[in-house]
Amino acid sequence: CLREPTDRKAHKLLREVDSSSAQKVELIQTQGPFSTASLYDRVELSPNFSLSATSISNFVECPARFFFEKVIKLWMPPASRAIFGTLIHNILKEFHVQFNNPEKLNSGNAEQEIQNLIKKAWQERGDLFPTPFEQKIFFSLGKRMLKQYLEKESKREGWETMALELDFNHTVSDILIRGRVDRIDSCNGFSELIDYKTSRTFKMEKALLSQIENGEDFQLPVYYYSLKGMFPLAFVSIYWLSKTTGKMRATLDLKDKNVQEVMAVSYTHLTLP
Repeated sequence: CLREPTDRKAHKLLREVDSSSAQKVELIQTQGPFSTASLYDRVELSPNFSLSATSISNFVECPARFFFEKVIKLWMPPASRAIFGTLIHNILKEFHVQFNNPEKLNSGNAEQEIQNLIKKAWQERGDLFPTPFEQKIFFSLGKRMLKQYLEKESKREGWETMALELDFNHTVSDILIRGRVDRIDSCNGFSELIDYKTSRTFKMEKALLSQIENGEDFQLPVYYYSLKGMFPLAFVSIYWLSKTTGKMRATLDLKDKNVQEVMAVSYTHLTLP
């Protein structure tokens, strides 16, 4: 995060933006250490300004990067890992349109279908990767990742997918928050919200709940409060698709009193006094 003019992350950030934008960032940077207040005082936000659950978490992680990307909207080329994540999300959406319950998932042709979708995605969008080498590496990673995902998912029972890539709007303290939930499943009269992650770092239940309580991660609380009026949500889960050992899903039971309290505390972090 940009804290001082000599910060190595600041120089990395400058290298990531295009040349014309980099000049603008340099002008800001040379005025001294990063100050959120001093920069925001120079910007008038649009009446249509909105946030996403992801951008809120990005602000917590690095206010400077959030300012450059979200507020003054400097274009930054997507990282290969982000391109990969988008392709995997698109594949899973298309896959679960057809394979939306355990019976269909275990019908015998699910693995072949998901492999076909991977090939199709890379044929159509593989050129988004900066180099052919990265395109090939991420293709192999995607095949292994989704094969393992099917092995885990085929063991779940009694679920049915109700919604995929569901868009929502939610207002908190007069700020519009937009988002898109990867998947909503129904099981035994309750609903489970599922979010896919392709990152290489994993947070299981205890660590995830701790970050939410400390105001370091807002994604699941925003999803929950935005959608609880639409679905009888009993669980929120993250599927860590890159995790190769142990369980891949971190699930918070919303019927648990402690989880309810943590969600409520997190939500208060979003409200203005």
